[in-house]
Amino acid sequence: MGFFAALLALGFFAVMNYLSSKVHETQRSDAIVVLGAAQFNGKPSPLFQNRLDHALAMYRAGVSKHIVTVGGNQPGDR
Repeated sequence: MGFFAALLALGFFAVMNYLSSKVHETQRSDAIVVLGAAQFNGKPSPLFQNRLDHALAMYRAGVSKHIVTVGGNQPGDR
């Protein structure tokens, strides 16, 4: 019974996560914040590049006049 409840909860949260990812409500903002991710010798990882591309699209759509990147300061970061 507990296993079935856990499986049902997992499925519920997976569906809710999927559905919420399809909602794209944008409004003007003071800044677009891009969370950091790995980069390799100055080249963004695919995940980081996707975040940067999305921020650029939002900037071009007029969501904000500022893009702020945040993250660690690892060796090799520029």
